[in-house]
Order: sequence, then C-alpha cells, then structure tokens
Amino acid sequence: LQFLYLIAPEATHDTCLSYHTHTHVDVRTMSTTATKVNFALNSVVITGLMVCVVIGGVLMEEAREAALLLANTKELAQELRQSSDDLTRFIRTYTVTGNASYWGYFQEVIKIRNGEAPLPKQPWRNHWDLYISDGQAPREYLPPASLLDRMRAAKFSDAEMELLEEAKRQSDALIDLEDVAAHAMQGLFRPNDTAGLTEAEARAFSVEAPANQTLAMQLVHSIPYHVWKGRIMRPLDDFAAVSNQRVLDAVDANYRLNLILVVVLGCMLASLIGLLLFYFVKVRNDAQVTGLLTTMLPLRVVESVSVRDFGELRALASDHARKLRKSRGVVTHVEFPVLYSEFLPMAWVAFTDVVGFTSMCRGTPAKVVISILNELFSILDVEAMSYGIEKIKTIGDAFMCARLTTSELQAEEGNIAKDGALMVKYLLRAMHLARCVRNPVPDADNKFLSLRAGLHVGPVASGIVGFERPLYDLFGDTVNTAARLEASGRSDRVHVMATTMTHFGETVKDIAVENVTTQVELKGIGEVSTQLITAYRGDGSSTGAPADATYFTESYELRPEYSPAAHRRSEVHPLPPVPPGMTESAGAVYEVDPAQP
Repeated sequence: LQFLYLIAPEATHDTCLSYHTHTHVDVRTMSTTATKVNFALNSVVITGLMVCVVIGGVLMEEAREAALLLANTKELAQELRQSSDDLTRFIRTYTVTGNASYWGYFQEVIKIRNGEAPLPKQPWRNHWDLYISDGQAPREYLPPASLLDRMRAAKFSDAEMELLEEAKRQSDALIDLEDVAAHAMQGLFRPNDTAGLTEAEARAFSVEAPANQTLAMQLVHSIPYHVWKGRIMRPLDDFAAVSNQRVLDAVDANYRLNLILVVVLGCMLASLIGLLLFYFVKVRNDAQVTGLLTTMLPLRVVESVSVRDFGELRALASDHARKLRKSRGVVTHVEFPVLYSEFLPMAWVAFTDVVGFTSMCRGTPAKVVISILNELFSILDVEAMSYGIEKIKTIGDAFMCARLTTSELQAEEGNIAKDGALMVKYLLRAMHLARCVRNPVPDADNKFLSLRAGLHVGPVASGIVGFERPLYDLFGDTVNTAARLEASGRSDRVHVMATTMTHFGETVKDIAVENVTTQVELKGIGEVSTQLITAYRGDGSSTGAPADATYFTESYELRPEYSPAAHRRSEVHPLPPVPPGMTESAGAVYEVDPAQP
C-alpha cells in the first residue's frame, strides 16, 4: 500500500480529491494526511511483527509443554510399571525366604502409590534396590501424592486416563492375590464359607491355620499370576502408544504453526526492511531534491513547501484534467491549492539584458552562446549574493533580480531608500563585470559585453505557480514597469522613472544621473518621465559605467577557487592585445569579495 503512493499517486489521493472540488484545501494538509497514512502503515507492520513475536512465544511455550507432557507420560507409565515389578519381587522374595522385611517393603510400596507415605523424588527411577543395599534413601522425599491423582493432574486425554485406570485396577487385583499369599505365610486365611457374610467380612483374613509356604509360593509363581501381570502391562503398553502419538501430533502441529509463523515473520521483516529502505531512499532523494530546490528557490519558500507538495498538486491537476476530458469541458470549478504565495508591500525589481544579444547570436554557435551566458550569469549570481540581492529568474539574456521587503518593518521609508541604493550599486557593478566577458562576434564595435538595466519600486505579489519545473516569480505592475524600462534603456545605464528617484531618500544625492529627463512611451503604461543613472558615489569611491574595457585583463577572477572565465578565454576566445602605453600589471584586477561589495 505504501509503494502504491509512489506508483499511483492519483489512486492514493482519490479520497482526498473528493472534497477538493468545492473547497480550497492547502497542499500541506494533503501532505500531512499522506504522512499520517505512511505512519499508520509502518505502525501496522511493526504491530504485526510484535503480534508474530507474541504468537511465537506462545507456540514456544506450547512446544515446551508438549515436551514436558511427553516426558511426564513416560515417567508416570514407568513409575506404575516399576511399582508393579517391585511388588512382585518383594512378595516372591518374602514367600521364598520368609524374611518379614520384604513384606514391609511390599506394604511401603502400596502406601507410596496410594498417597499414604512420602513420595521419593523422581519415583520412576530405581529406589528400592539402592535403599535395600545400605538402608539409606538415594534421594529426598516429597509430600505424599497418589499415583492416580498425579495421572489426573498430568492433563491426559480421557482415553489415556481410561487405560491408566484399567492398568491400576488390574494392578490392585494382583495386589489382592499377593496379599493372600503373604497372609498364607503367616497362617491367616479367608473363610471358605462366605454365606451370610458381608463383603468386608468375606475378604478379611479371619481364619487361623498353620502357615502354608508352599501355597504362598504357588500363588505368586503360578500361571494365573503371570496372566494378571499381562493384564497390567497391556493397558500400560496401549497408554504409551496413544500418549506418544498424541504428543507427537501436537508437536507436529506446533511445528507447522511455527513454520507458518516463520514465513509470515520473514515476509513482515522483508516488508519492514523494504519500507525502511524505501524510506531512506525517499529521504535521500527528498534531500537531494530539497537541496536542488534550495538553489532554485528562496530559503523561506523551501521551508514552507515540501517535495511531496508538488506530487500532490500534480495528482490534483491530473484528476481535474481527466474529469475535464470526460465531461468535455463542463465540470465543477476546482480551486487548486497554492503551494506558496506572498504579498510584498514594497520591492525593488530590476531587469538587465545584454545589448545586441540578438545580432550576436546569429553567427555564434549555440555552445558558445550558452558558455557566455553561463559565465555572465554566474558572475551576476555571486555578486547578487554578496549584495543581498535575490535572483528571481533568467529569460534568455535577461537577468531578473529584486530586493524584497518581506515584513512591514522592512517596508519603512529609510529601509526602502537603503535597498534602492543597494540595487543601484549592484546594477552598476554588474555592468562593470559584464565588461569582463568577451563578445564572440569578431567585428563587433564592442569587444566585450555591455548591459542595460531597468529598475522600479512598488508592491508585488510573489509565489509559485504550477508544479512542473517550479519557479518562484514576482507579479504585478512593478514587475511590468521594470521590464519596460529595461527594454527602453541605454547601454551601461540604469533606467528608472523620474518618480522613483523620490524613493531613494537621502541617498539620492549619491546617485549620478544624466541631466536630461526624457519622456518615454512604455507599452501598456503610457508616456512617462524617466532618468538614466550613471554612477553611485555613496561609499567614497566612484562606481559608474565604464567608457571602455581597455583596463580589464586576464587576471580577473570570480573567486580564487573558481574562475568560469579562465577556461573559456584561453580555449575559445583569445584575449585582445594590451592597449598601447599599458601593461598587464597595470590592469585593474576585480575580485568578487562578499564582505566588500
């Protein structure tokens, strides 16, 4: 589902688009929704992993219980068989030897099995052979617990319990026969005539007679005795087979569940790893795109929008276009969300372009034209950063820049005047630096490029429109006026309206203009009075447009570590010869220093 957002953003945003039709919704709301969905998907995967871990723990506990049940089954069956064998051995020894100790051992085994005497620890192990040899118990004793009660507590099935109880009944019946043999050794017998006697009286050894060892030996060594032993072992053997099969079935089922769990857990881990990889790749790509946007858009704009906003706007536009195609142009109006918009109460806007650029391009290879523009605009970019001027965009050979006031505090009269003076200095500086770029036309009147500029001040609207190749731009009459002033300007001059001079405040005395005020017809505006700025002397040094470029030499550098001019000049266009009466060392060296504009 998360990858669906990357593959088919339109389908992912169908639920969001339903209410965009009649309502203006900010793109950041859509971005927040997508982020919540992304977080929910990751939460579901992590929760699923936790559930799998819990289920795995439960299955491990069930496997442990199955192993314990299997061991307990063998122990209880072995204990029942061991106690039956001990009883047979003790009664036979007693009838042969007449040693009363073995009769005592016989009775002690019965008491332990019935829960009337302490239970030896691990009773399925050999106890009596070790005890008889030295009279010491090999292991400690536990509280009394009957064999039947411990069988019931072992959670055997009903069929298994029925087999164990049958073996216990047969063992008890054999004990009765062994009890008759033991009393025969003592000269005690049951009455032959049981008529009129109760069951207890009939089973009591109330008849005294001489001890009959031969009878006792015959009873415990006879064929009926072995038949009774077989009746005990048969249900025990069936119990072992049934219980073992049940435990093995439980273990096998547990194994299959564990195998399924491992597969599910592996898939979820793979999904989580995939999501994390997707997240890291997405973050890296977003960082790269954000870095690219930072170079293309002002920082305050980049901080206000995200990369995802453009994708969501694209999804909205695609959906709207699809509806228009289906409805043949008749569809409910959709107010598209605005990625970024801002009203600037006062801004200085300027346009510059290369004088004679159109004729220069006619006979110049495209690669050379791009190289020249790249060098020129790179120089202007660095200078703009050093002056605190915002580059807005380039249109062909035109370079648009502005000094923006983004708050009411910056829009105060004193700040506006300072910003205007800064723009003038920057534009004049740009004209100087343009003289470093060689004109590729061999027979041109100007061997180096020259600029003209138009400058205007006023309120503007700014923002981003569209989503393909997003561009931060300025809109309004101020922008149009600055463009018209630039188009009607003169080389190496800053063209302004006469009314603009009032916005320079006290700095107007440092601005040199041509003495003539001209009337210019501006397209879409009408006839206006304009002036041409030629120099600025406010910092103690004269900054004006150069009359020629003879004092510029190859030692010009944009920055010590970066010189876009050096490579192009040395390989594309040779430098002009040094003018008469001058040397290379006498040339003016212009280095762009952000600290010293």
